Amino acid sequence: AMQSGGAHGARPDPGPSPHAYAMGTALVRSEVTTIPHWERPGAETAVIHGETLMPNTTDPVASKVQEHGWAVVNVETDVDLPTYSYSVGLYKTFSHPEVIVFGLAPSVLQQIINTIGQMVRDGHRFSANETTDQILVGNECAFRLVAPGAEAKYMGTAVGYYGGEVPALHCIWPDQAGRFPWEHGTSAIYRTLQPMLSEGPEPYTHTRPG
Repeated sequence: AMQSGGAHGARPDPGPSPHAYAMGTALVRSEVTTIPHWERPGAETAVIHGETLMPNTTDPVASKVQEHGWAVVNVETDVDLPTYSYSVGLYKTFSHPEVIVFGLAPSVLQQIINTIGQMVRDGHRFSANETTDQILVGNECAFRLVAPGAEAKYMGTAVGYYGGEVPALHCIWPDQAGRFPWEHGTSAIYRTLQPMLSEGPEPYTHTRPG
């Protein structure tokens, strides 16, 4: 069964604000089983329900994509990067870009991915530079296109699954004041939690783009 939402399992340093956790726990209707998939530099080990899968077993991501339409890959590394999660299968099943989210507790990240996946399955489509209030309760989130180089760096399982890079979107959550990383007034800690993955630097603005 799907893990419940909340802040459990989050690494305290660097952690998102309590607001971010409260925001995440309000997400709903996550029904798809998540594939905990631990990635470390130079080696990857898939873990399902605490059991390590040997390299010669059936690909757990491919089996979940076939069964549910997509899988969620949760990533933590030894390097100085925030925890993040991304989808594998949205492009194959629904011809929709894959989605990546950074900087919240793993259970919250997978809720966001699964909520997006369920909306895509129901016919919704998200696009780059879009801002929507349909994913987070009481908050907006924004989408930006993931540059090919960033996809290769952060979404290795997806690239391996497809045999190359496919369209992908970065889902970005706001700070306590509803600001995104490219808006003035955001903290350095908040910006560190969500590295920008678009092709060029995002211009800092006083108002929302678009």
